[in-house]
Amino acid sequence: MMTMRIKQTTRLGLLLLGTLTLTGCWFLAAGVVAGTAVYSYKVNRLESLVERPVATVHQATLDGLKDLELRVTRESVDKLSGRVEAVNAQGKTIVIDENRQTENTTKLTIRVATGLMSEDKTQAEAIYNAVDKHLK
Repeated sequence: MMTMRIKQTTRLGLLLLGTLTLTGCWFLAAGVVAGTAVYSYKVNRLESLVERPVATVHQATLDGLKDLELRVTRESVDKLSGRVEAVNAQGKTIVIDENRQTENTTKLTIRVATGLMSEDKTQAEAIYNAVDKHLK
């Protein structure tokens, strides 16, 4: 009886782990637990859970964009969310959303609309790294 329960629990655990890994949620969850800089990139957007309040992430976003000399065209923030819109030297739009998950956890989403997926990802990663530098 006990062996049967262990097998069922192990199968359920492996199924859950496989599902989380395939969806990318595992990496986000691991990043929040470990407090490390972890992100996922899929469907033209980079996403990360950051262990900081929205206002802190928003200021780090503005500082990171300034470091990269990207022109901010619009920005707003409140206690629940923030948004920054910018353009790069080629005039392509960058949209960064910061959404409160908990009091001290913010979901950061970066979208770069260059039209080329590999370039979008490269620029989104550069922006993420610039923002992350200001969160340390």
